[in-house]
Amino acid sequence: MKTLENEKLLVEISEHGAEVTRIFRKDTKEEMLWNADPAFWGRHAPILFPFVGASHKGVYHYQGKEYVMKQHGFARDTDFEVISADDTKAVYELKSNEKTKESYPFDFCLTVTYVLKENVLTVGWNVENCTDGEMYFTIGAHPAFNVEPGSCLVAEEGGLESLDFIRIGESGTALPEVYKLKLPGGRLRMPEDMFAEGVYIFENGQLNSVGLEGPDGKPRITVKCPGFPYVGVWSKPGAGFVCLEPWYGRTDDTGYTGDLSEKTGVQKLEKGKCFEASYDIVIG
Repeated sequence: MKTLENEKLLVEISEHGAEVTRIFRKDTKEEMLWNADPAFWGRHAPILFPFVGASHKGVYHYQGKEYVMKQHGFARDTDFEVISADDTKAVYELKSNEKTKESYPFDFCLTVTYVLKENVLTVGWNVENCTDGEMYFTIGAHPAFNVEPGSCLVAEEGGLESLDFIRIGESGTALPEVYKLKLPGGRLRMPEDMFAEGVYIFENGQLNSVGLEGPDGKPRITVKCPGFPYVGVWSKPGAGFVCLEPWYGRTDDTGYTGDLSEKTGVQKLEKGKCFEASYDIVIG
């Protein structure tokens, strides 16, 4: 476990999954990150790689071969190597190996960098294609933040009053219907049954930032993710958390049996090239 700390925040990160397990706000003495209570959801902020979401029937196809891949990939359940760490920065690395290649036939190096500055934790991803050819993947974040009843979901820091979204079916794959979420004044006071039907998936780069305000109207969390094509918002009914999830890619379309290279939202990386992306978690 590594700890990042400054005068405003204390952040703890586990080598298992390179997962942030704690964000403590010093001025209000609040735990901002979900405690991973298994009665609701036993994780804090997993990294989703090399797939975001589920594959149709738990399998995918690439160049005529079928592979089994569990929901959200294997990175979140794999130990990373700590490359470097100090009081305000930590770098983690995961490389492909014989075990990863059983379910994912590409050679890769995933580097995750955490930087703490004032009240902001920046999360950076670097995916290097070490394969002798093209590589296909998706990658996403799944941080869960503590919320009180009566909290508000905020879109674009209050600047967006309507969002289109899709849902997933019982298999965990995307349904074709598009729905509209209204946010009067750019805010939605979340009803108790808001997540009765599961996740909200916002496509097409609609959101550059998404946040949570407390019942008092004060900002608690803002996830800033400019350029990300997808954002998921999810919780479980009755749970005291909401996940704000920026993604590059998403779950399969329901019934999709085509090649991985043509999957909706998949990222393509040429031989020897790197993919880079980052997002900010702003506290307060």
